[in-house]
Amino acid sequence: MKPSLIVLNEDIIHLIARFLPGRDLLSMLLTCGTLFRVGFPILLQRDITIRTPPALQSFRAFLNLGSPYSWQAVRNLYITLSDIAPSGDLRQEHVDAMADVLNRVSNLQSLGIRAHLLRHGEIVLALKSMRNLHRLIFHDILSIDH
Repeated sequence: MKPSLIVLNEDIIHLIARFLPGRDLLSMLLTCGTLFRVGFPILLQRDITIRTPPALQSFRAFLNLGSPYSWQAVRNLYITLSDIAPSGDLRQEHVDAMADVLNRVSNLQSLGIRAHLLRHGEIVLALKSMRNLHRLIFHDILSIDH
């Protein structure tokens, strides 16, 4: 009989998924519903970097595909928005999307953002509401080692 992933125990699928590189894990998730359900939280617990406003919108839509608990699985999020100059500003729709993401990732432990984004009250309010955040990194401020 030919082996099939569907007959594998979900614990084994979970273990395999934990060791897959990001792209391979994403490919696995798109294979079938069972693999998506088992592997989706694993994908979200990895470091996630968002570099552009459209990527932020896509990430938000992607999380909405999962269960209501998908937002709670995100642990490490880095929103660099590197295509926007520090003196530049975001359109209001992107500010709203970022505030929405930050308000919904309730178990976020590490967040990296650019300091100039703190000009937006919605983002500041979202940061203030983060109770589980252990590490906040500002990408555009030089760090000084002692």
